[in-house]
Amino acid sequence: MDAAQHIVKLGPQPRVELVAPHHGRAGAVQPRIRATMETASDRPVQQILLVEFFRRGQIRPVRRKLKDLVALMGDLGLPASVVEHGGRGAEKNLWEVRRPASTS
Repeated sequence: MDAAQHIVKLGPQPRVELVAPHHGRAGAVQPRIRATMETASDRPVQQILLVEFFRRGQIRPVRRKLKDLVALMGDLGLPASVVEHGGRGAEKNLWEVRRPASTS
């Protein structure tokens, strides 16, 4: 979570958000969040910091920002912590987990 203060300097658009399986009422594990987290990485994770870069119709600036994010996380002592997920389906699954968590 400490990395977020540095990540925002890269100008993620439109959002950066922490996702953890215990979001929601009384810290109950949200099954949908847990399942998404398990498919988001090949390593066990306790939480995910979602970072989105978007430019309508422009892939090069987004790839550059992603490269900057990878370098930044390495500089912060967190090499290999960035897992890239592209495409509408993967993106939607990751962001959709917040809806049930925030309304539970």
